[in-house]
Amino acid sequence: ATTRRPRTPAAPSGIRSALAVGLRTIGYSPAILWGTALMTTANLATSLIEGNLVYILLHTEGQSKVTLGIVFSAQGAGAVTAGTLAPRLMRRTPAGQIISTGMALSAIGMAIPAALPTWGAIVAGAAIDGAAFALVVVCWFTSLQQIIPAELIGRFVAMGRAIAYATIPAGAILGATLLNTTGSVRALFTAATTIQLLTTITTTRSPLAQIGATNTDTTPSRH
Repeated sequence: ATTRRPRTPAAPSGIRSALAVGLRTIGYSPAILWGTALMTTANLATSLIEGNLVYILLHTEGQSKVTLGIVFSAQGAGAVTAGTLAPRLMRRTPAGQIISTGMALSAIGMAIPAALPTWGAIVAGAAIDGAAFALVVVCWFTSLQQIIPAELIGRFVAMGRAIAYATIPAGAILGATLLNTTGSVRALFTAATTIQLLTTITTTRSPLAQIGATNTDTTPSRH
């Protein structure tokens, strides 16, 4: 079925107007609305860990600075690998299903250090989480180009990313508070895993999971 795109509003004047258009674009389609919310929640789960990763590795685990680089290298390698494979997967599998799988993989990547909070487990988890992130991001932004008019993409991305990135300081502070209160790295990874698991379950039952499927409802909402 051909996707109907939302009508294009008049060109905004000024940053506030442009951001307002971006905010309204989030509500044009159920898939976009749910996707924005779920991406934000997933970012929060990731920020709990990454916002405190330096402290965890260098102080709690007593590792060298080199190991910190290895963790981020593993994350990058996972992202590059999955990012390369994502376009091929999208030719065979609906994007919504791949996004749901990516969310689940991210939960697995967080669960490994939760079960065994050691440096090696953190490296493995980072590689899986990097791959999961790439799968979700590539499929999400590719799908947006099919739903949102080209002239609105920039404004939507600006607003959507602003909302999602707001979770970075929130997640870092929440994670630090949890570490300070419990003194447990396992508790931190368990909290992140729980948030990501709930995000995954919600994703599979939301309009986001139906993107790219037959008879997908990506039409704009009526206001």
